[in-house]
Amino acid sequence: MPGGFRAMERTKLGRASSHEGQARRGPVSDGETVSSFGTLWNVRVVPILMGTCESFRITCGLYINISIHDYLRALMGFHQKNTPWTLDPRIKIPHGDDKTGVQRGIGNQVSVEFNLLYRFHSALSKRDREWSEEFFINAVMSRVESKDGIIDDQTGKPFKTTEEQIRNGEIPVPIFNKIIGADKNKGKSKEDIDTELAEELDRDSKAAFVPSGLQMIGVDKDTSAPTYKFRRDASGKFDDAELVAEMIQVIEDPICQFGGQNVPKIFKAIEILGILQARKWEVATLNEFRDFFGLKRHERFEDINEDKGITNALRDLYDDPDMVELYPGLLCEGKGRCLDPGTSGPNNGSTALWSGIFNDAVTLVRSDRFYTVDWNVGSLTSWGMHEVTADPQVLNGSVFHRLFQRAFPGYLKFNSVHLWQPLFTPRKNIELAKQQGDISSLDISDFKNGSIQSKGKAQQKIIKSSSEKVPDTVPKPTPVLKTSSYRDIRDKILGEYKAEFQNPGLLVKDIITGEYLQAMMTGTSPGFDRAAGIFQELFTPEIHTMFLDYFVKMSKEITEREKRSLQKHKISFEQEKKKLDHLRLSNGVLEREKKKLDDLERHFKEKTVHEQIYQIDIVKDYAIPVVTRFFVDFLGFWDCVQTPQHPNRQYNENEIYEHICNCQDYRSYNSDETTMWKRRLAFKKSIIFLREKAEYGARRARGFFGLIPRDNKTTGDRAYVVALRNFGVKVSKAFAKKLKNTDEVAAMMLVIALEAVHKSVMTFTEVLAYFIDHPHEKEPNVSNWIEIQNLAYENTPEAHETLKRYVLEAQRIRIDSPLVRLYSPTKPGKEFKLRLTNDTTDEITLRKGDRVLLDLRAAQECEKIFPDPKNGKSVDPKDAEIIFPNPSTLSLNPDDRKLKNYLIYGQDSHFTLGSKQITLLGLIGMIKYIALTKELRVAHDKLGRLKRAKTPEGVENYLTEQWNQLVPSPTTWSLRFNGEGRGVFADGDNADQGHGINQVYQIITRSDPLMTSYDSPAVSAANYPLATQNGFKKQPGTSYY
Repeated sequence: MPGGFRAMERTKLGRASSHEGQARRGPVSDGETVSSFGTLWNVRVVPILMGTCESFRITCGLYINISIHDYLRALMGFHQKNTPWTLDPRIKIPHGDDKTGVQRGIGNQVSVEFNLLYRFHSALSKRDREWSEEFFINAVMSRVESKDGIIDDQTGKPFKTTEEQIRNGEIPVPIFNKIIGADKNKGKSKEDIDTELAEELDRDSKAAFVPSGLQMIGVDKDTSAPTYKFRRDASGKFDDAELVAEMIQVIEDPICQFGGQNVPKIFKAIEILGILQARKWEVATLNEFRDFFGLKRHERFEDINEDKGITNALRDLYDDPDMVELYPGLLCEGKGRCLDPGTSGPNNGSTALWSGIFNDAVTLVRSDRFYTVDWNVGSLTSWGMHEVTADPQVLNGSVFHRLFQRAFPGYLKFNSVHLWQPLFTPRKNIELAKQQGDISSLDISDFKNGSIQSKGKAQQKIIKSSSEKVPDTVPKPTPVLKTSSYRDIRDKILGEYKAEFQNPGLLVKDIITGEYLQAMMTGTSPGFDRAAGIFQELFTPEIHTMFLDYFVKMSKEITEREKRSLQKHKISFEQEKKKLDHLRLSNGVLEREKKKLDDLERHFKEKTVHEQIYQIDIVKDYAIPVVTRFFVDFLGFWDCVQTPQHPNRQYNENEIYEHICNCQDYRSYNSDETTMWKRRLAFKKSIIFLREKAEYGARRARGFFGLIPRDNKTTGDRAYVVALRNFGVKVSKAFAKKLKNTDEVAAMMLVIALEAVHKSVMTFTEVLAYFIDHPHEKEPNVSNWIEIQNLAYENTPEAHETLKRYVLEAQRIRIDSPLVRLYSPTKPGKEFKLRLTNDTTDEITLRKGDRVLLDLRAAQECEKIFPDPKNGKSVDPKDAEIIFPNPSTLSLNPDDRKLKNYLIYGQDSHFTLGSKQITLLGLIGMIKYIALTKELRVAHDKLGRLKRAKTPEGVENYLTEQWNQLVPSPTTWSLRFNGEGRGVFADGDNADQGHGINQVYQIITRSDPLMTSYDSPAVSAANYPLATQNGFKKQPGTSYY
């Protein structure tokens, strides 16, 4: 197939993985000498080969899933049925591992009949036929008109022909053989043939490994070298815009009908050669082939096809149906000139062509060990397996769109009708999308008024070339503009012009169900400002205290529930005194610590002391449950969520947080277009779920008949929990007096709750990591954490205010959470001037539809900003506004760090809403309680590593527990502590402790579970989390040794 599909082989997925493989293993440094070839091979060559092979396996895995979930489904008609089912030959069948069943992975064998089966010449589209005619005309005429010409062996004269004769296929086979070089060895001895072959191989080995172009359009008359439509540039790459233009035209070009008498005339000589080749191979006849597949033999020519033209032609060529050859016979079956997949022959008989193709496809895939027995994460890696695995919820399992999006990012929208199913034309896709109810999810803006046309406006976007030798092209995608200009972000994009910069995800048609929720989430509801004002009035200092109390006590409750008991270790007075020495402040040891030292010394003289070590996943088993409990308590559907006292309720905390996470992930910046469909579907499902629960909570807040209040307390509920629920009810009732109905009240409550918890888990994790996570440092600076622990024990407003400043500074320095905005001006043609950095006065012009990435972390490194010069006068440095003096350092000075200068982390829609105050109080509360624990430190080995990775755009994301994809928020990070109490861990990076085999042996064989070494590794569920992986839940009071 010309151009478009061959170009798809240039996927960028494998190339990136190969580079990662080289970087991961590390090359030999400059100047390093390698003493032997073996060392050179192992150090330099093997890593490159391994990285390349890993990339090939992943890329081939994507291709095989395209074959199964797109190609086979298209041939079998399942795309029209709106079902994800497909014929997957890789499934395990009973007795598939022995000779009595259908075995897997035993090796491939490709029959010569397969070569004949797959000659789909009859289905070539009109555009492909025209391309083939031009190709043949150029190839033949260039040879005929060359100085040597082509000698006709029958006449002994130069062969002459015309373009019309070539189009009609009137090229004698002997002449065609000379053109393609099939008879170049005619009359030569074996020695001469071998010599020429060796010379040809030597020339090929010295030539470029890849062709200089794609889609040959002719041959140079002088050099006989092929000329190409698509040429590589100096870097060896093709122009993506040219390839995309070709791809669009190929997708919009429908194929023709399979069947007899449909092969283009230009292929006449090729069909003759095919028949002659089949005779040399001595392949079976059509009836013998049908016997092999258990199909009924054709007894009459009318059994092959009822079309008189086809049966008469067969009767003229063959005396009996048993004599019909395989190649012509395969294409002559069917109903008339139709042999499309699913077509039956006369008397509903099965056709040999499709029986053979589907059987051969199953055999080829099932026999390949790489796609069957070796189809696992061990061969493809977790990342690779996730990258290529089909998702039945996304486009019914189609994966073809991923290849286009990987190869040509940004050229087509994720919901482009061209990518919905690339093996069908947009016209057919629109027709099927309407039948299946998916038309509202697709972008059909390239089609006038959504009408079904054979060619859409996408063709009009293609810039046609003036010459056939110059390929068509399309406009290149506009890159996302990244700005770190503090003033433009604070005062313009998130300030004065906030309404013109929207989250692009929320602007997608029909993404949010519910009129009121759509208006509330985009800030366009008339009742939004009224409700925001009400909420601010209710958010009094007493409520501030109530929220802080809730988060501290809920954090304690969750910790007691989720912490895991590990080994105990023996402690001495010297060890404890050493730890307490870290609590020295500038004015010496505090009085209470002096008394504690005296008490400890007396205590250690009386008996041996052992201290219990605990471990907790600070993300999965601490931050997530705390955030989720707040969310359900505030919205009022707490009676639907399980607790230790009520385990039979409908939902657990993880299910609720998954919906919260789906909403925040969708609104977060993600440049990976291949995940957009899945994130969008997850967001739609989750926002509907949360809206229904918020409406349930709003109705519940009204009480019985709107008069009798409901009780917000059940068995096991603490006072601080009831206080938050009562506040939620109070807010809901206040909204009901100003808003239209319960649905609008529920929408406003849900917006507040989502904003309050937006990215709070990520922010808490990174803030905590800033203070206690010091990878590979032997003597980390723990002074900040010492002060935070002291503040946590001082339950005063002043201490809370200082703790807040620690949190704000940590998130300013540490958190990398950019926001993406789409410029949507209210007035047509309006332009916007934007600076890209803090230290420049140069501006770029934004136009409607431009996307801007707000780099908040870089923006908050701004030290000062200057006003714009007026009337040509220079700016006085005294007029500069001080933002963050010495921005790289943590400062608690109120004069240097004004609260109004902090860009609200994770802010995604509304600054006027007080929900971000709740977020900040939640962070302070969670940090405050975890600071009350003794010697908080990271866990051993990989459990103690916060797994981060940067995207190609430089945005910091997190790996999932399976290490198979990047997500905007962390999912796991394990910490250890020694119960509640004062004490800071200052013995280096605890994650570097490792697991010595001798230690493990001693732990297993020793009967006494008490450990004598400080925090030495143990054989436990924490270090070997098999129990956790299998879903085992720790029972209260259980210890692991």
